[in-house]
Amino acid sequence: MRYNEFFLTFATYIIHLKPENMKSIKILIKRLLLYAALWLGPVVLAAVVLVVSGVYDKDSFWDSGLVPWLLLLGNTLVAVVFLAKNYVVKDLGRIEHHDFLPMIGMALLIFLGWVFPETFLQNLLDIPMELSDEEFDQLAGGIAGTIDTAFIGPIVEEIIFRGLILGTLFTLIRRPWIAILISALVFGAIHMTSSQLLFGGLYGLLLGWLFWRTGSIWPGVIIHVANNSTAILLPDAWWDAVDNLTPAWQVPVTILCLGLLFIGLRWYYVKYPPLSYENNE
Repeated sequence: MRYNEFFLTFATYIIHLKPENMKSIKILIKRLLLYAALWLGPVVLAAVVLVVSGVYDKDSFWDSGLVPWLLLLGNTLVAVVFLAKNYVVKDLGRIEHHDFLPMIGMALLIFLGWVFPETFLQNLLDIPMELSDEEFDQLAGGIAGTIDTAFIGPIVEEIIFRGLILGTLFTLIRRPWIAILISALVFGAIHMTSSQLLFGGLYGLLLGWLFWRTGSIWPGVIIHVANNSTAILLPDAWWDAVDNLTPAWQVPVTILCLGLLFIGLRWYYVKYPPLSYENNE
């Protein structure tokens, strides 16, 4: 069998090559372009107007306090438009209303079970955070940066990466785990740092699995907001103390956290059996 025939056979096995799926791909592309326009549009428009008019030069505009507010505006527009237009499933999916509070609690257990082992592993592997403190403060500092990075940004990323991208991939790809893996790789790569490629990718696997099981973006939203908000709002002294824990403390803390992670994941595993999307049989 020639390589092109093998590739076509493999692709046909993995992906449902049907006319309606081509329509889904076109819709996905259009909505991703809309996402980019809504998110970056305010920044680009303001940059063009203010730089051309001479109010700012190029460098001073990007260093100004306007950029975080414009990014916050862009993300807010994305959330409002995509949820109002029902471009993603915004309800609780398979989560019953009486399970709403347990769902939140178990999502927070998963977060607690993940965050400290992740920090220890990053220190063990000596993977640098590739944004300097100044660059991080420029993006995530101040009122607008804090609201955007800690709250609105995570909601938008779940809307786009789980609700839109992964939701579409589930209808295109025969094997849900392949869809989850692809979306996780895209999620890690979009953050454009080696640390986020690894840990963002792992996070994408976790959040994608939860979306597959529950049919809802909201468990992922809770975990994502918890992750970002604690990174932003907890003082540096807290994270310095975590980084400086001795192995004698790291081992029991890791065991405890992995236990919490297991409890949270097992609750979702038992409560929500695999969800079969159309075309995934």
